[in-house]
Amino acid sequence: MSDRLTWHLCWQAAYGHSFLAQPALSSWIRERLLDAHRRRDRVLIDFILLPCEIHTLSRLTAVDGPEGLSREIGSIVARRMRRDGPILGPALRGRYLAHWVESEEDLRIDMRMFAWRPVLSGHCRAPSHHVHGALRVALGISGPLGFDARPLLEVFGSPVSHARESLRKWVARRPTPQQMDHWELTRGLSSADACMVRLAARARGIQGDAAARLIAESGGGIQGALSLLESWAKGRLGEEVGGSVLRPGPVRRTGVRMRALVACLAVDHQLCAAAVVARHFGRAKSTLSEQMVACRARPHEALLLETPVQQIVAEVLGSAARRDLR
Repeated sequence: MSDRLTWHLCWQAAYGHSFLAQPALSSWIRERLLDAHRRRDRVLIDFILLPCEIHTLSRLTAVDGPEGLSREIGSIVARRMRRDGPILGPALRGRYLAHWVESEEDLRIDMRMFAWRPVLSGHCRAPSHHVHGALRVALGISGPLGFDARPLLEVFGSPVSHARESLRKWVARRPTPQQMDHWELTRGLSSADACMVRLAARARGIQGDAAARLIAESGGGIQGALSLLESWAKGRLGEEVGGSVLRPGPVRRTGVRMRALVACLAVDHQLCAAAVVARHFGRAKSTLSEQMVACRARPHEALLLETPVQQIVAEVLGSAARRDLR
């Protein structure tokens, strides 16, 4: 066992696809996942299926590693979904995500996040209600259906009755928004809400994972997402620009640059058109378009436009949390 490492692996569905679209598909994915772990050198500790995500906690040898397991899960699942899916194009969003679980404490944290992710995405009301995962089997609520819960329960001690009670108490502690956000950022994941927003947003013409994340985190639709970008832009444009700090005097100029920055971000991340941003700020679309061209030409703003959405969200949430502590 000493040559094995524990990995958190995640596969994410591409826009328009869902791992739980049909009962037959979700059952087949579960069997594929279990079959891939039936080799002697692999151990499946925990897993969960969500509409847009597949998560596993897998103990793998250094020789095998995440790449070998992904070929037997991600590649085959993607092929099946492309064949049976409702839309053309890739079924998965890029490569799988892999995070080395360094300690037993980190392993327990991942287990708690697995349990609460369907709740935070609005898929169910309590962790034990979600049927597409290992938790119900480990707690004795559901039959094993091919899943061996012993490696999961061993993390919480023995005998089985004691381990189940410890697991139940551990999972009962709901993660705070800050804990979940930190976990998502360190694993390279979208918000738990963003997947459900993406599925519902197609009818409103919203495209892309970044836009879905902004909407999910703001909790106020496109207008809320624009307000979130506005808060971030105001903070960033208050920093040093070209070696000098923006002084209180040119408030109007700072506002112009802020609106242009928000508009560029909204367009770049497919949140909405520039005309929507113009209406949001009560400005003329033609004027805002000219300001967007100038924004992209300024070195400082050009760098800001490269900021990942995850970082933008984290900075805004962190700033709000600090204000709450005052």
